[in-house]
Amino acid sequence: MIDETVKNTMIKWAQNFGREIRLEEWEKIWAVNMKIIKSLAFKENIYKLFYRWHLTPAKIAKIYPGNPNICWKCKEETGTYFHCWWSCKVIKKFWITVYKLLIEICGETLEFKPEAFLLGLISKEMRYDRRCIFLNVTTAARILLARNWKKDLIPGRDDLVNLIAETVELEMLYELVQYDNLDKAKERWKLWLIWWENRDVS
Repeated sequence: MIDETVKNTMIKWAQNFGREIRLEEWEKIWAVNMKIIKSLAFKENIYKLFYRWHLTPAKIAKIYPGNPNICWKCKEETGTYFHCWWSCKVIKKFWITVYKLLIEICGETLEFKPEAFLLGLISKEMRYDRRCIFLNVTTAARILLARNWKKDLIPGRDDLVNLIAETVELEMLYELVQYDNLDKAKERWKLWLIWWENRDVS
């Protein structure tokens, strides 16, 4: 039996995405994606997104009726959960930046869908190294948005690159100390390491 809170959360996300999401798709988040993600901060973000943990202007206005329900970023539309994370025109510019970076790193066109970028629900088969990059980069992007949650600013490409670089460094250090071996970390981050080595720093 699925817990009622989990079931309601799944229904809300399906409504946002405009399609039915099969149970096996949800299970893949926990069975596959959570094993790929190693950073505890990244795992925490996945849980918070799934359970719709962040307070939005719309939700705050329901709790405190005197508060405006308008999005903090675009300052035009109602700040619902889905709007604040995806459909806001200001936020969408950031996601396009993330998408372009992913194409650079992975070397191929990827699906630009909210279910993929917000929850890691990837509809098509994806090679392991590309899935690792996709999940880690999109999670890093969400963490940056959460850090600027109530601000009218959005993170930049450099902010995202720097956070990922820090994460890679920490994972490498952890695996070196814990296992005295970097093979698995290098496999997960292979595409990133190639991109990092050849990036344009001008």
